[in-house]
Amino acid sequence: MELFVMYGFERTDFVYEPGQFALRGGILDIYSYGNEKPYRIELFGNDVDSIRIFDPETQLSERKLMQVNIIPNVDTQFATGDKVSFLEFLPENTIVWFEGSLFLPCTFKKRKPF
Repeated sequence: MELFVMYGFERTDFVYEPGQFALRGGILDIYSYGNEKPYRIELFGNDVDSIRIFDPETQLSERKLMQVNIIPNVDTQFATGDKVSFLEFLPENTIVWFEGSLFLPCTFKKRKPF
């Protein structure tokens, strides 16, 4: 639970949006930022008994999973200096096409002409 709080998750009675978790007895519900629906993890002591995706509105399980990745909110977890633009990973001769540049909060460096 301390790790979830450290990664920016909020403890609530019931999860209904990303970034929340709830612990009730041996049941841990957590809504990862990397999934459309929350996970329900049933614990048996320190062991995981089952993992399922569930609907937060009906609280009904949808399907069983073997493993999950719980993703924190990366926008709040890293200092600005730790972030690197996606474009810096591309080779220099890469051509990038953007449509709807309204959503691009980045600046481009001038490069040598081809």
